[in-house]
Amino acid sequence: MKKSIHDSINKNDRRRCRMCGTCCLVYTKHYFMLKDNLWKKICPKEFQKDMLCMDCVEKKLGRKIQLKDLNDSPLNVEINPYTKPFFKD
Repeated sequence: MKKSIHDSINKNDRRRCRMCGTCCLVYTKHYFMLKDNLWKKICPKEFQKDMLCMDCVEKKLGRKIQLKDLNDSPLNVEINPYTKPFFKD
């Protein structure tokens, strides 16, 4: 039987994307925060304490991340080089 990427992901490592296994802390693009209502909508209840990388979030949304999707935490506004531009006037 062929193993999937999910078989090799350490289920206790919450720093990795629950869908693809990408490390969400090393690649700052993938360390961001969605608004709570959107997170609850796209992420199954049993995974809500885990992480999803930006690529997998965009796949679930069927589009690129937009300002309306992101909360205004310092992580998004000041730290993540991908989300920072969304918050510039």
